[in-house]
Amino acid sequence: MLKIDKSFVDGLTGDDSEGSAIVAAVVAMAHALELTAVAEGVESAEQAFALERLGCDAAQGYWFARPQPPEAVAELLRRGALP
Repeated sequence: MLKIDKSFVDGLTGDDSEGSAIVAAVVAMAHALELTAVAEGVESAEQAFALERLGCDAAQGYWFARPQPPEAVAELLRRGALP
């Protein structure tokens, strides 16, 4: 697994084509090494959609949910309440 730092994810908002290029390169490198690319610090729908377009395999951050105790996460997953 290769994690993409929040500082790079932050660059996906607005018209920052350099930020998108960096994330695209990291995702391509992860895939070339047969690793899963996981972005951290996703805080908006715009970032989540940009990561999806760039082929990122997974993401985590406040956009999906705030930190929770394990039993609360299990309940969210059971209800399908995560975006």
